[in-house]
Amino acid sequence: MNGNKIDIEVNFKIIASTGNPIDDSKQQYKSAKEAAKQLGLNFEEED
Repeated sequence: MNGNKIDIEVNFKIIASTGNPIDDSKQQYKSAKEAAKQLGLNFEEED
């Protein structure tokens, strides 16, 4: 590639409803975090 560099960025955002919040005790949260770790992705949370 003659010294050229390609960066690819992908973002996923999950927004929970107030009646069904997502927290670290939920299996879906744990599964998503583990999948991100296995893929070498950054896992960030917002309040």
